Amino acid sequence: HAGVVTLRSQPRRCAHQVHGRDGEGRARRLARRRARYGSAGEADTPGTLALDTLYSADAGSAKGVYYRVFEAEKGLDGTRKTLYSGGRADHELPPGEYFVTASIDKVSGEGTFTVEPGKKTDGVIDLNAGRVTVKVFSTEGGDEVSGNYFYFSEAALNLEGERQSVYSGGAKDFFLAAGDYHVRVRNDLASAEQEFSITPGKLTEVNLYYNAGIANVVVRATEGGEPLGTYNYLLESTVGLDGKRKSLKSGGHTKYFVPAGTYVLSSRWGIATGEVEFEVNANQATQVELILDAGRIEFTVVDEDGNEVRGYRWLSESATGLDGTRKGLQSGGHSDYSVPVGTYHIRVKDGDKVGELDGIVVEAGKTTKVQVEIK
Repeated sequence: HAGVVTLRSQPRRCAHQVHGRDGEGRARRLARRRARYGSAGEADTPGTLALDTLYSADAGSAKGVYYRVFEAEKGLDGTRKTLYSGGRADHELPPGEYFVTASIDKVSGEGTFTVEPGKKTDGVIDLNAGRVTVKVFSTEGGDEVSGNYFYFSEAALNLEGERQSVYSGGAKDFFLAAGDYHVRVRNDLASAEQEFSITPGKLTEVNLYYNAGIANVVVRATEGGEPLGTYNYLLESTVGLDGKRKSLKSGGHTKYFVPAGTYVLSSRWGIATGEVEFEVNANQATQVELILDAGRIEFTVVDEDGNEVRGYRWLSESATGLDGTRKGLQSGGHSDYSVPVGTYHIRVKDGDKVGELDGIVVEAGKTTKVQVEIK
């Protein structure tokens, strides 16, 4: 009776002490252990949880498994307290129930295990998984292609007509849970896709074929000239209803990996442009050369005393139209122009001073240097 009186004389603990994980929850777990296993000393004796993760029931133990060990009971927030995370498989734990997850690559499994005082508990988790390895080739019987980007997803389509993504990246060899999957691979402008199935404990080999080849591009101002640093557009060869070709890629690229077919390369060097149609065959490299028939104008602007000045510049065609005006080509602070072969006119204005020069002849692959005086 004295114990009862003492207990009633204690002040009531606040709600967070009673119901928190480190309050009544811990006391309840301890009470359950002692009720289940007997005396306080025996109930508090740790046991061992020895974890083993299998690829499947018919396969061996998995390597490189990442474990997370939790208290089995969830807290008021619906989560479990984490006790351990890492690669260790054996754990000394107080008697009780534990929830464990095991993961490797893109697959995971889980299990709930009871640890008894002073005993070893074997915790086996079956991942029900298999392994997939993917190889990608330019075409059937062609070279294997590296540097690919993969999209793995579940094969089934949801109500929105989309697949649930499983993984995307450069890896092509890993473990997956048994089931049906879809893989899509891309490399530059080429792509391929296929569905496949994973069987527990088995290796699935998937081969994909791009039916693609390489286009190596070089653009020159003239035959035999040095390669130019042009801005290039790779276009479809067919013209759409709007009279335009669809652009596939643009920039300073000089190498393209594309599906076999016919394409158009359009290039720009300054205001000089050109285009060429070419064909790419699967598992072959096509050399594409475009000659722009262009040259450069480099000029300086000086005042009457020979001092170099900036000024605002206008570049035009030399010839005048029926209305007596010249076709303007470029304006601004430029001091050099890359232009098609032809004859040009430059006008410069700096404050109230003006200067111009006509009949500037540009030849293919050559640089014409001129000086414009403003007065």
